[in-house]
Amino acid sequence: MEHIIPPDAAPIEYTRGPAAAPKPVTSIEFTRLRNKNGPLSKRFWVDGDVLKKAPAAALTDGTAERVKLQTLQEFADLAGSLRSEEALAYGITAAEDARVVTQRALKKGAYPGAIARDLDHFAWSSGAGVFMLDFDKPSSGEIWSAHDLDAMLCRALPWWEAVERFYRPSVSAYIYHENDGLELSGAGSWRCYVIADIAANIPFLATMHLT
Repeated sequence: MEHIIPPDAAPIEYTRGPAAAPKPVTSIEFTRLRNKNGPLSKRFWVDGDVLKKAPAAALTDGTAERVKLQTLQEFADLAGSLRSEEALAYGITAAEDARVVTQRALKKGAYPGAIARDLDHFAWSSGAGVFMLDFDKPSSGEIWSAHDLDAMLCRALPWWEAVERFYRPSVSAYIYHENDGLELSGAGSWRCYVIADIAANIPFLATMHLT
């Protein structure tokens, strides 16, 4: 199988609108996770003519690395280059690098200095961060393009046009059979990544009804 994003559905970048006041460059902080025991992302395979999928794997033993970038484009490039054993978390840990184990393993005390993937060990940056939104494929009716989706958000939220953001198709969209090019999964859900000037405000943003 291949994951092929058609040109008209390629990641779409929007930057701050012309009415927005210039912002000083600050570090965008988040975490890159790596699993030591195989894939961390969703898995897909073909059973006959049917596309099957398994949910993202649990991180039972791996690493957390704090990442600092300066621009939305740098984040987009990194997000597009992740390997199957990698994933992003949008909170950060106290240490720049740490081993990540399960809460149960942590309680046994066998891994000094290790952390778990939980609220006790991850917090929002005091500076800029990434607010990630999932827009699921509608159960019926027309499938939105990223342009259509963004236009709706700009109409619903006057401040939306001024934020830095970009869209990528979900990993479950645009999957083709590598042998004959047969489409197994076409257009569908979208992910939107927004640069939040104050990452600590992200929990509040997550409670808003965006559509």
